[in-house]
Amino acid sequence: SLRLKSPASWERSESISTAADIRIGSRLSVNAPAVVVLNRPWNIQGIIQPHRAGVVLVLQMQSNGKWIDHATTLSRDDGSYTFAITSTTRGISQYRVSASADSIASDTSSAAFSIITR
Repeated sequence: SLRLKSPASWERSESISTAADIRIGSRLSVNAPAVVVLNRPWNIQGIIQPHRAGVVLVLQMQSNGKWIDHATTLSRDDGSYTFAITSTTRGISQYRVSASADSIASDTSSAAFSIITR
């Protein structure tokens, strides 16, 4: 929280503003393969900053212009996370990673990225 205070002087009285809550934004790094093989397991890894454990991370896949939840995981103590995925259809898919808000930071999403399944 942030609050401003103006001390009293001979010409005005003391003034205190209302409290304003401040939340920091999370930053997500994503390390994903460009090409994967059909029906073989592969990983998407990354780090959430500031580093903290227990943040809910959701891997979303774009389908018909909408983001659909595909997998969920939690961040570890060092902020790292891993999604273990197996593609079941060939083609190009767009993904993004979203982090939920917590007591430290607001919610955020990574930039969209594409993965080719051959």
